[in-house]
Amino acid sequence: MKQRFRLYRRAASGRFYAQDNVTGKQEGLKTSVRTEALRFLNAKNEAEYQPAFNAQLALTYLAAGDKSIAGRTWQMVMDALLKAHEKSPASTRERSERAHKEKPLDSLRALPLLQTRREHLLAAIGVMGG
Repeated sequence: MKQRFRLYRRAASGRFYAQDNVTGKQEGLKTSVRTEALRFLNAKNEAEYQPAFNAQLALTYLAAGDKSIAGRTWQMVMDALLKAHEKSPASTRERSERAHKEKPLDSLRALPLLQTRREHLLAAIGVMGG
């Protein structure tokens, strides 16, 4: 099967780039080390063929650095923000508390951060019907 991305190196800078064979778009890989560039390129090509597997693999890598990351929800983020405002002026604290109780945010509260998609956020802010 033909790979979607190909690797090339710019002579002037020595940096590696990936070119999308479908769109022609070029993207810097931010490295001049060939082995690193090949890993990035392989990851881009694999993502095209196995998106579900790669999402799970990414979660595995993230969990290696932070065991609780998979279970972190938006409610936890909201609680942390409220806690950060404990020493703020009363008006700021009250405004934050009211904002966190808003109905549109209900759809996000139990949602794990790493499973949040664009559509979830747009629905919560009212851009899409909720």
